[in-house]
Amino acid sequence: MHTVNEVMSYPRDTRLTRGLSVLLQLAIKSRSLGYDRGILPVRRVKGVTVISVGNIRAGGSGKTPLAVHLAGYFRDRGKRTAILSRGYRGTMEGRGGLVSSGDGPMVTAREAGDEAFATARGVKDVIVRVGADRVEQARAARRDGAKIVILDDGFQHRRLHRDLDIVSVCLEDLDPRTGLLPSGPLREGADALGRAHLLVGIESDWKDSSDPPAVLMEYVPRGLSSFSGEFPLDHLDGKSVHLLCGIARPHRFALTAKRARMNVTGESTFADHHRYSADEIRHVVSEAGSQGANVILTTCKDLARLDGMESDLPIFALQVVMDIVKGKDVLASHLERCLT
Repeated sequence: MHTVNEVMSYPRDTRLTRGLSVLLQLAIKSRSLGYDRGILPVRRVKGVTVISVGNIRAGGSGKTPLAVHLAGYFRDRGKRTAILSRGYRGTMEGRGGLVSSGDGPMVTAREAGDEAFATARGVKDVIVRVGADRVEQARAARRDGAKIVILDDGFQHRRLHRDLDIVSVCLEDLDPRTGLLPSGPLREGADALGRAHLLVGIESDWKDSSDPPAVLMEYVPRGLSSFSGEFPLDHLDGKSVHLLCGIARPHRFALTAKRARMNVTGESTFADHHRYSADEIRHVVSEAGSQGANVILTTCKDLARLDGMESDLPIFALQVVMDIVKGKDVLASHLERCLT
């Protein structure tokens, strides 16, 4: 049986894909110019401060953990805060709606989408809403009592006015050889970063860089989640784990698991947001067992998609938080201005 490995890939770089990339970028730049010149309207939601956490690539770059970190910052300072997610691949994505009022998810992962559901499970006393129309959801969050609205993946959603634009980047984003969609991972070129107020890099992707962004952060293991509750990291002491993830940058998960001193015997990676089948999980469990693992370790986002799946091995999700490695004062100065 072959190893499960469906990581995100892009079409082979051909004249056709390069041509499509040029056409797509012309469309994106024209749209952006429309907003810059006031031809396309930007909606301001009165009574709330809007902070966007985004990126210029399709796929993960730490946006959601960063959004959760910021939400905790404002919540701990007495500001009612909401996180707005698109709800990608959830049934609520089109119509939008409330996922959590601050005490856990009120809907299923299939309805909310895996990221929003995991966010609602992982952060307390923060409103979580989903919907493709961020303006509508920002207005709804204001009615919910929010004073701070954080857009999870909002850099390209320029129809909603934002007071602070934070962009999560990695070194590959800034490399001129990195391709634009559809031949590569970038939604926009690095020149779009001129719209950002602040750049944030993930420390594991910025080592040996001579020109890091203003703020560096890293993933720090915090604990474990399962379908039955939460546990400390030492709950898996003496256990061997097999990593399972369907995220855009699986190497970060592997690095974080090693940072948590997990005994990793192997890993299975799937495409971002992959919906697992029962056969796939049986295959992963069988492979894990053959390698000597007695636990499946996954991400909180993946755990949301595994709910209801049967497994002969226990499944735990590794909880992570963001920690500031460099630039704490720079970040604080930007966030403090949002409190006034």
